[in-house]
Amino acid sequence: MNKKRGTSHLEIVLSFVIFISFLFFMLIFFNPFKISASESSTVTVLERNIPLNISTPVSSISIKLNLAYSGSCFEIQKMNELAFSSPIIARNSSDKRIEASSDGVINLQNYGGQFFYIYSSEEFNENAHFTSCTKLQLGQNYTAGLLLNRSLISNRSLFLFKNQYESSYSELKSSLKVPPSENFLVTFRDTQNNILMNTSRIRSANIKVSASDTPVTVIDENGGMNYALMHIEVW
Repeated sequence: MNKKRGTSHLEIVLSFVIFISFLFFMLIFFNPFKISASESSTVTVLERNIPLNISTPVSSISIKLNLAYSGSCFEIQKMNELAFSSPIIARNSSDKRIEASSDGVINLQNYGGQFFYIYSSEEFNENAHFTSCTKLQLGQNYTAGLLLNRSLISNRSLFLFKNQYESSYSELKSSLKVPPSENFLVTFRDTQNNILMNTSRIRSANIKVSASDTPVTVIDENGGMNYALMHIEVW
């Protein structure tokens, strides 16, 4: 009799443990408070449309001098692939910005090396002025690499996007193809987890959120390119 009673108690305990485990599993699986890593259709749309909305055209080309030349600067004629129409900046082989201008011709500061990288974009500000630069001829004095045309996110475009988010949210949602019944926020962080730009919006604590993280490249006003992560949340 005692053995049978002990067995009944064990069955009750086991049943209770199984029931609690089932409840725990259901709470985890159907947790209404968690952010879902699975993407909604709107998340996918924003992954495409946000970069399109804040990207700017950037052209770049590499220059290699055949020899080391004297003088404080060089003059390169704007011809064919070097015919940039936007302000330019230049960086040396150590990826440091050097002085450059594009007033009729391209002028580059002579930093003592043979490699130059020229970037052209409306995002840049030219402030260099040169006089009596050494004139170089393509093919004879230097060679040029292939012209690269890309669309990149800039620091300035992030700032403008944030302002639009805060001042004209409904219009921004419409331009990004976000349904009127849904809301979103976006944060950009660099590889050191520093916030480059973030938006915020009040939402209920028990609402379901879909989210995604997308790697992007952000160019600064000096032509430096930084890897970043675009985090999107939709609810």
